Amino acid sequence: MVDSPYQYRKSIYFNHDNIRDMVYKGYTIVYEINSEENRLELLSIFNQNLPDL
Repeated sequence: MVDSPYQYRKSIYFNHDNIRDMVYKGYTIVYEINSEENRLELLSIFNQNLPDL
C-alpha cells in the first residue's frame, strides 16, 4: 500500500479521488492519500456493517 497507494479502488463511500478502499480478508480499509504531507491517513476499518462515516 505504501509503494502504490493509488492501486486500490476509489472509495465508493466518498466522492474524492484521494480516498481509497482496500479490501482485505473481508475487511474494508478506507484511507486518504495526503500528497502534500506524503502520508496515508487511515479513516476507517470495518467488516460487514458500514460505520457512520
